Amino acid sequence: MLIPSRSISSSFNPALAALAIALPLALASCSGSQSLEGTYRDNAGNTFEVIKGGTAILKGEGKQLVFKWEQLGEDRLKLTPGQNVVFNGSDEDQICNFNFPDAKSLYVGGCPIMKNVRMTRM
Repeated sequence: MLIPSRSISSSFNPALAALAIALPLALASCSGSQSLEGTYRDNAGNTFEVIKGGTAILKGEGKQLVFKWEQLGEDRLKLTPGQNVVFNGSDEDQICNFNFPDAKSLYVGGCPIMKNVRMTRM
């Protein structure tokens, strides 16, 4: 049976159509995790730069430490010390926990290199 065009247009609700478009977009933006890539600064002025391609640079107290980074799941970060990088007598990989307390902050903890550090995205 063919539906008359007046019947279709009278049942069309613009607000419902807008919601049908906006809801999937909002869910998609919430479901994706925030990118670690960027530069962060802690309250002491130290910086942590996470670079696309897997390099991370920690600068502070006149030192620069270079790591390879890899995200493990949604909330863990693997830091592999670069050549000649020794931290607290160790050159072993470090597995850290991380999360984003808000849109401009990164929290890293649970590993010797970063124990409970909250940083702000620059």
